[in-house]
Formats: sequence, structure tokens, C-alpha cells
Amino acid sequence: MKFLEKLADEIIRTNEKTLDKICIVLPNRRAGLYLKKHLAKKIDSIIWAPAIFSIEDFVCTISGLESVDNTTLLFDLYYIYQKIEGDKAQKFDEFLNWGSILLNDYSDCDINLSDTEKIFQYLNEAKAVNLWNPENLSLTEHEKNYLSFYNSLSKYYTEYTTYLLQKNCGYQGLIYKKATEKIDLFINECVYSEIIFGGFNALTQSEEKIIKTLIDAKKARIFWDTDAYYMENPLNEAGDFLRRYKNEGKAENFNWEENNFKQTEKNISIIGIPSNVGQAQMAGQIISNQLSIKENPENTALVLADETLLTPVLFSLPDSVKEMNITMGYPLANSPLHSLFKQIFNLCIHAAKYSKDNQKKYYQKDLIAFFNHPYLQIISQENESIAKLIYKLKNSNRIFYSSENILQNLHHSWLTTLFANSEETPLSMLEIFTSFILYMKGIFKEAKNSAGTNYDIDNEYLYHYAIIINKLKDYVKEYPFISDLKTLDSIFASLAESTSIPFFGEPLKGLQIMGMLETRSLDFDTIILLSVNENKIPSAKFQNTFIPYDIRIEMGLSTYKHKESIFAYHFYRLLQRAKQIFLIYNIPSNQFNSGEKSRYITQLLHELPSYNNKIKIQQHLFSEEKINTSNQKNIIVEKTNEIQKTILNLLKKGLSPSSLNTYISCQLKFYFQQIIQLKEPENIAETIDAATLGSVVHFALQELYTPFIGKNITKNDIEKMNSLVSKYIKEGFQKYYPDGDIETGKNLLISSVANKFIDQFLLFEKKHIEKLQKENKIYRIVQLEKYIEKNIEVVNENNEKINVKIKGLIDRIDSIDDTIRIIDYKTGYVAKEDLTWTEWDDFLTNPNLSKGFQILLYSYILHDQSPLNDMIAGIISFRKIQNGFMELKGPGIKNNIIEPETHLKTEEIIKQLILSLLNPNNAFIQTEDNSICINCAYNQICNK
Repeated sequence: MKFLEKLADEIIRTNEKTLDKICIVLPNRRAGLYLKKHLAKKIDSIIWAPAIFSIEDFVCTISGLESVDNTTLLFDLYYIYQKIEGDKAQKFDEFLNWGSILLNDYSDCDINLSDTEKIFQYLNEAKAVNLWNPENLSLTEHEKNYLSFYNSLSKYYTEYTTYLLQKNCGYQGLIYKKATEKIDLFINECVYSEIIFGGFNALTQSEEKIIKTLIDAKKARIFWDTDAYYMENPLNEAGDFLRRYKNEGKAENFNWEENNFKQTEKNISIIGIPSNVGQAQMAGQIISNQLSIKENPENTALVLADETLLTPVLFSLPDSVKEMNITMGYPLANSPLHSLFKQIFNLCIHAAKYSKDNQKKYYQKDLIAFFNHPYLQIISQENESIAKLIYKLKNSNRIFYSSENILQNLHHSWLTTLFANSEETPLSMLEIFTSFILYMKGIFKEAKNSAGTNYDIDNEYLYHYAIIINKLKDYVKEYPFISDLKTLDSIFASLAESTSIPFFGEPLKGLQIMGMLETRSLDFDTIILLSVNENKIPSAKFQNTFIPYDIRIEMGLSTYKHKESIFAYHFYRLLQRAKQIFLIYNIPSNQFNSGEKSRYITQLLHELPSYNNKIKIQQHLFSEEKINTSNQKNIIVEKTNEIQKTILNLLKKGLSPSSLNTYISCQLKFYFQQIIQLKEPENIAETIDAATLGSVVHFALQELYTPFIGKNITKNDIEKMNSLVSKYIKEGFQKYYPDGDIETGKNLLISSVANKFIDQFLLFEKKHIEKLQKENKIYRIVQLEKYIEKNIEVVNENNEKINVKIKGLIDRIDSIDDTIRIIDYKTGYVAKEDLTWTEWDDFLTNPNLSKGFQILLYSYILHDQSPLNDMIAGIISFRKIQNGFMELKGPGIKNNIIEPETHLKTEEIIKQLILSLLNPNNAFIQTEDNSICINCAYNQICNK
């Protein structure tokens, strides 16, 4: 029998005629809902229900104090702190870093009825010992502030609690402490004939005193929910608190200790699976299987130890789940509206930080993030000026923009208000947020009326943020220390993180999806528990507190060991009546500390099979590869008639060596890039990228060498070039990096690198000329940036002749006597292996030979124009200038000279690639070499 059902039987047995006069107190409100359900099933007549409270609501009733939200409590604590410290007080955003920790410590002290004066005295002395100073040296200012802070904690506490009590409110610990002081008065005035406590485990000192006083006064009874499995084993931490309560009271009156683990048949599946998404998918599969065997979904609980798994879990549920109840809400901080408000804060806070001469400077990355937000994209559909501004931002390398720069390109009422806001006070920012909410509400309403587009969830975001913003307006007016945007941002984020959008549903029907704490006192036939990993179950040992562990032990405060015992009880209590149990954990991955399964799994494996032979445990491990093969499909693009026409047009226009290399490395990338011409994401170059650096170097070399085309090059010519390097580098950056700043920071260094590349190259050229002069050889520049093309004919599988154009741009062609040299400049790294092959088929299978294949194609095309000349092809790498001119090496290359049959072999390779491209049966497929995908612009599409 379920615990709450058994409790309902007991309540009816002893209070059937007086149910309306009793009070029932449970760990949480949800347990009360289930208890009402059981009571209703067992009573045929219409009666008044008993009063049912959660323990927190019950204690508030006794204390007479109002429980207020954490943000208000922090505001009040800061008010007291500021009142005591005066001008020495930190700003509120700095106070937030430690204020919440101090508030938790105060609550912990009070809820456990500790002697706060003694605790703070111990704490002050402990911190003084840390600064033990036998030499009697003068303390630094930092050390004085350190001691002063700990010495003031008691003063803060006294003033703070006095202030709260005057307002008739309090934090949790203070409310519990006051309840213990008023318990006798409550007993004297109590209107209940009996108070029944049920389903508790680890009681705080104040809860113990309240319950014990009521029991001693014959006003209350308590019913525990325990099992002999962990009660009789002193090493099992799940029974730590309950064993003590049993030993301190009368064991014969300890109700109830059951024997479910010993008597119940259980099937436990322990499943290890990589990644959170993998866990969610596994949960969905289990639920689908359970429903297929007509399992009542009401008796199934999907429990999330890590509540961030809610979204992937919801997407993984099968369609057969018609009804569900979700106990946790959707965090407002995860909504797109929150990310927009965060971007606005970043935009304005950074603008103030970078401002000069009272002129705000908006950082281009902040602007791009803001205007790329989905809600701004919706607005831009109706406003051309926004789209034009976005285009300008993306096609300029300017890093900062003034308000005037933005406003002169922007014509939109709300956005104009945002960028023209010169005050940027918290109140003015909140008014801007309010006007945005009203504006978006109108857009969503119009979209629903005109196009039937449903924006219900977005309207829900707007509604909850409107509540937060109105609350913040009251805070700003009441608390003068909320005086800047940084402080407002911290408070805004805190409120959003503590707010959840509730899921509406029938709480007692369908699949139950809940967090670990919501399972208290509830029992289900089937349990699916996710994230059964260390630091999740139990939670991490870290405790954020100012009170050291030894003082906590001495003064009876909670420690991480208490929390582990509480977690252990929740875990075992959840399992004790369940019949079908699935424990899913994240197996080791590359993420730090992501894969250690919970110690509770190890305990179950070692203890339960011998404890009860009717308990069957199975273990399953799923590798990442298994998940990928079952859930991730490879992208395959078949060659439709339309695609084949596009390919033919592309072949007529011409293929470059780089496009052929793309086809060799990844056919799907070729499809994205060449067939459907999917543009790569546009990135704003805040610092000069490698492509821009290469373009600038190529530009400068072309300008330097153009006057000498067709002439012999001498050492004097090179020396003249040296004086022009800086000029052409500067012009190159003006051409390829407009509006960019190359006078400061990383860009200045990259500009210096460009100068150094060319200086080293010219030095290399000078030495090369000296060597040629000694050998009486003539060195001449033939052409620069030479466009070349060649038409070849291929015969497809239908014996149709198709003309194909191969084209390219050669960086430099020079000659030494009658030998032509084809040179390609590279500002990136080039290894000699990149230009060396052993078999001709290597070009079709090895993408690393792309650089060699490129210049081999150049020589193949150029051969028609200079058939009588010997030809050498190679690369000059500016990063490895000491390697000099690196020639092609492979079959058909003799003494660095490209032999005639090499061109024939090159043509064969080209034709094989073209025929593969033309073959309608060869679909475009993904590469199997994941290293190619690392820097690919399309890897997010492929999910690689």
C-alpha cells in the first residue's frame, strides 16, 4: 500500500466523524493533493475536508510572520548593511556576490535554533587566528577589512532581524525560530482536535521542537515512512535521522517501519548512456514500451535529478503520451525574451564603458548579437531600415558605432527610443522594456489575426516579464541604491532565474514528470530516474557558506553530510514501493566529471540481490556510436533532374582547382557551396583573419612586381621595392579591411606580420638573384595574377560529349632562362608532403594533396600556351620562407621539370572527377573524415 493511502486509512479509522476538525501536515503541498485523492476514494459521503498544510505553510501560521521572496530579503539586508557601514558600503552588485550566502547562513542558524552570538564570536576568532601575527606587524588595509567584516556579522544579524520583525515578515529560518517561541501560545489557542504529521525525514531543530511540543501536549501524532532495509543497517545513511528519532522515542510507537525491500518483487534496470540527450531519448523509449503494455501512466514517474533535462525530455516523449503533469515550471531565464533583455543590458553597459567625451560607443559584436535576435528579425520583416542597418554592420569592419551612426540608419519608434536614450537610468531602461513588451504584444496579435500564426508561448513570456518589470519599477522607487544599469542587470537576472512558467495540466492524471524533491511521500509503480550520477545524486559536497565545517559541527548546523543523508533517504524511499525501476546515468565522456555513476547504484548492486532474491537487477551500457547510428541519419542528396541541369551549367561556366578540391574532400560541401550556392555565415572581422592577411600580402606583391613584368630582375630592383612595402601593405588593408583599425592591438601585430612576410620574401629574392647572376642565368617576371582557362571534352555514360571549362588564377609566372616557373603564394603553413605523391590515384583520395593538385592543374592549363618550354610548379610559403621555392614531387616530375605525360595524367584525373560529378547515380554524400569538418562552415547543418 502507498504511504499516503495508508495514512488516509489511519486518519479515517481514528477521525472518521471529525475530519473537518483535524490538521494534517506533510513535507510539501503536492503530497497534500495526493492525500486528498486517497481520502476522497475512501469516503462515500460528502464531508468537509481536513485542513492540509505543507510544513512551511503550517510554521508560517504558527509564527504569524509573512514569508517574502529572496530578492526583497536581499534588498532589506543591503539596506541594513548600508545603514551600518555608511560610505564604506560596497555597491549593491558587489554585495550580491556575498549577500545571498550570508542570508542562507542566518537562516541556517535560526532554523536550527543555534546561539547566533556564540557562532559569530567563534567565527570572528577563527578568522583572527588565520591572521595570527606573532611579530606584531601592522595589518594591511585588506586584513583590517577582512576582520572588520567578520566582526560585523553579529551586528548585521541583530539589526536585520529586528527590522524584518518590525515589518512582520522574515526569511525561512527566522519564521521557524519565531514559531518555536510561539508554539505554547498556538497550543493554547489551537482549533484542531488533532494534528497529524506524515512523511518526514530529516527535521531541523526548530521542526523537532514544534512537533515534539505538540506530541507531548497530546495534540499531535507523527507517522514516518521508513523501511527496515536502511533502518537496520547503521552504515546506510538513508536511515541516519530516522534511527535517531526511533532510539530517542518509544520504539513501539514508531509508526511506520515497513519491509518493502525485503518482500516486494522488483525489476531494476541500470542504464549507462552518453550525453543528456541520450538519457532523454532512452527515457522516451522506456515510456513508449511501458504504454504499449497498457501501463497506467498515472503510476509512472519520470524523475529528473537534473531539472535542466526537462526540455530534451519533453522533445523525446512518444506521441502515445496523451496526458502528463509537470511539477517544475519552464525557467524564464531560458526564454528567448530573457536573452534579448540580456543583450540590451550588454549593449548599453558596454557602450557606457567604451564611451569617450560623453559619446557612447556601441560595440559591433553587441550590435550584431542584438539585431540577429529572433524577435528583432520579426521586427525587421516590417522595417527595411533595420535590414539595411544589419547589412551595413555585417559588411563593415568598424568595431564601434556611435548613437548617431545607428540613428541615422534607423527609422523605428521603439529602437530609436533605445538608442536615443541618453539617461540610461534603471527606470528609463524599464520603461523601454515595457514599451517593447507592448509593441511585441501588438505584433503577435496581428500575426495571429492575419496569418493565424500562434505566439501563445511568446505571449506567456511577455506576461511574466511584465510582472517582473512592474515589480522592479517598485523596487527602483523604494530602494535608491538601484542606481545604475549594472545593478539593475544583476537584480533582473536574479528575478528571472527564480521565476518559472508553470505547465498547466491535471495534476493527478497522466505521466508524472517531477524533480527529486517533489517525490517526497509519493509512490509510483514505475520509476524512471535520470542523471543518477555523483554530484547529482547525491549533490556535490560543496557548501557555499561563511561558517567553517568545524564550527558547523560544534554548533549543530547542517553540513554536506546531512545533505547526503537526506538525499539517500529520498532515493531509497522513492524505490521502496516501486516494482519497475529504471536508473539512467551519464557514462564517461570528454566532459569533466560527467560520467561517474552514483554510489547508490553501487550499493544497490552489492546489497539488494542478496537481501531479497525477488529483486532482479540488470545493467546495460550504450555507446555513443550506438546512439548516433540509431538517431543520426547521414545526409545524402540525390541528383535530381534539376540538380543535373545545375551541374551542366556549372561545368560550362568553369570549375576552379579549389572547387575540384572541395569535391574530393567532401561532396556534400561541394553541393552546398557550388550547386545551391549556400552562403557561408558572415563574420565580422574584429581582428584581421587569415584570408584578409593573405589578400593583403598578394596585393602588395602584385603592386611591387607589376612595374617589372617582362623585365630582368636585379638586386637593385629588389632594394627599391623595400622602401615601398609599408605603403602597399597599408593600401592593401584599406582595400580588404575597410573601416578596420590596424593601428592598435592585435591588428597592429598582424599588420607587422604582413610587413615581415614581404621583407623576408624580398631578402630571399635578393639571395636567389645573386645565385642566378653567378650562374649567368636570366631571371624575368612573365605575368602576375594570370587568369587561365582550358576547355576539355568528356563523354558521359550516354556517350554524350560535354564541354567542361577548367579555370584558375596563377599568383606569379616567372622564368629562369627558358624554364617557366608557376608559383603560388601561401601565407599559411605548407609541408613538403603536401606537394608529394606516389600514385596518381592519391589525388582522388587524399585531401591533403589539395595544394599540389591546384598547381598541377595550373601547369596543365598553362601548358597549351607554352608547349615548348620546360615547366616547374611549386609554392612559396611565407611562414616557412627558409624552405624557399617548394616544387612538386611525384611520378612524371624529373629534375623538378614537369614531363609531357604528366599533363595527360592530370587530364585523366580531371575527367574522372567530372564523370563522377555527372553520374546521376552518384549522390552527394558526407565525408567520413571528421577532421575535415572541424573548420567547415557547414558543419552545423551536418551535425558533425
